[in-house]
Amino acid sequence: MLKVLTAVSFSVRTSQKNSCPVPSTPGDEDAQYSGSRFLGGDLPKVCSLLVSLHQYPTLFTALDPFDYEQKYSEAEPYKEMGDGGRIWKTYVEESIKVDANQVADWTNALDVLLVFAGLFSAVVSSFVSQTYQSLLVDHSEVTSYLTYESINLQRAKDANISLSTIPRSELAPNSTSDPSLTAVCVNGLWFTSLTLSLTTALIAVLTKQWIHQYMSFSQTGGPRERTQLRQARADNLEAWNVPVIIGLLPVMMHVALGVFLAGLIIFL
Repeated sequence: MLKVLTAVSFSVRTSQKNSCPVPSTPGDEDAQYSGSRFLGGDLPKVCSLLVSLHQYPTLFTALDPFDYEQKYSEAEPYKEMGDGGRIWKTYVEESIKVDANQVADWTNALDVLLVFAGLFSAVVSSFVSQTYQSLLVDHSEVTSYLTYESINLQRAKDANISLSTIPRSELAPNSTSDPSLTAVCVNGLWFTSLTLSLTTALIAVLTKQWIHQYMSFSQTGGPRERTQLRQARADNLEAWNVPVIIGLLPVMMHVALGVFLAGLIIFL
């Protein structure tokens, strides 16, 4: 593109003499009118711009955001690895871009996961609060049995019938719970689902704190110190398998949902 513009500008300068003057012949007037209309009606300014681009070709490289040789000045001799070295500034700028994109993806995924985990935990808790009573002794049922037994004893006494013939109540105030197998299975599955959901939410919150601390390196220190701190935290992030943990959190929620649905099928 630079070669084309240079050729055009050279042709313009040699043929139009610096400012693209208005031609005198009728044919040339028609050609200039057509060209001016095509270029927005300002052909002389366009010619001047082409000449400027030919005189200052570095304008093209200045517009390149990845040309760090133009963006950052070269360090003094034997100080290239110092705090003001170009390599550290380049590393910091590139790492900020890469980390910002990665952290944005992680944060969005964790936010969605936290919302889903909160709503799901609330739904499971409402089910568990109702079915948990089936694992305990029903004191209202105990009261009903004892009241029925008391009535039978009173009737037997009025009818001069031996009280020993009246069967004893199956339930007493000190009776222990004897839940059914269905109740045990349903509550076991739903408690497991609730535990997985809450654990997922807890790990997601901790992971967001790790990510926030990881990105804080870009706010303090010089380029070399920020580079070293960023690399150390990136290594620790990989050592603790944080990306793997973030990838496993949706799997935990899927398992929690599947366990809840299994308990719901048994319950129904």
